[in-house]
Amino acid sequence: MPKYLEPLTRPTIEQWKAIVRRLIDKRGRLTESLVNKIMKTEPPVEATMGRLEQAVPTGEIGQQIFPGRFLGETKSFFENLPIEEARAKYFAAPERYRAPSIFGEPPAKVLEQFEPGPGTGAFARDIAYTRQKFAPIIPPSTRSAAEVLRGEAEEEAVSTGLRRFGLAEEDVRPEMSIKQFLRSKGVNLKEETPAIAEVLQTAMLADALWKNFKGGRSTDGHLWDAYRSSSNLKHKFVTRRDYFLSSFNRWRQDPGQFAKKYPREAKLLKKEWSDFQKDLPESE
Repeated sequence: MPKYLEPLTRPTIEQWKAIVRRLIDKRGRLTESLVNKIMKTEPPVEATMGRLEQAVPTGEIGQQIFPGRFLGETKSFFENLPIEEARAKYFAAPERYRAPSIFGEPPAKVLEQFEPGPGTGAFARDIAYTRQKFAPIIPPSTRSAAEVLRGEAEEEAVSTGLRRFGLAEEDVRPEMSIKQFLRSKGVNLKEETPAIAEVLQTAMLADALWKNFKGGRSTDGHLWDAYRSSSNLKHKFVTRRDYFLSSFNRWRQDPGQFAKKYPREAKLLKKEWSDFQKDLPESE
């Protein structure tokens, strides 16, 4: 028997679809050998995906019989979506999902067959062959913004805790850290700081707003640097971006109070937010 020769010309994606459709119609299914052959020879379309993990409580029956005994049991459900959709779903309700990976997931090749839908012909089928590249749900720039906001929130929680006892940082003994001192007084700093879901949502908005007006390369970016340099908070923030993030966070929490203390920053934020909203789709 002569050895099988591969064709010299490589089929296009559409040609591959036609070949696979014919074999599906003839055999009724995708065989393992066919899948392996396609995935070895045909370069797939690359798709950037995001993976969401949701922890769903289990053991409801056990809880009824032994109350409290199965409260910690959960089952993980994973959902792979296009990265824009995955991020939108996550940031709409971060508290529903487990903390996503910083680095995303390993890439994977996926071959899917789509069955006929309403209004299609009896033999209408389609093949989607993609190389799914997973990106982190939280973009690095949003993660760094969240770190700035989280650090500032912790500082504020420490200051608030000390004020309860009429103390300043210098009043705490040097052999004990301020956090240790507050814990010894029964102050729970975690309860005093915003939930991580709230911080992430604010960080995502601030990051998107910063990018919308082109950040440090823009006129607004230079204004934020000038405002930082002349602010009484300049010792806390080395970069214009960090100062912007902090300002946006405080302005969002209490626009009126922030405008009284920092009228220039409030005016600029109001303009930037208005411009940003013009590009957003209208909510139904």
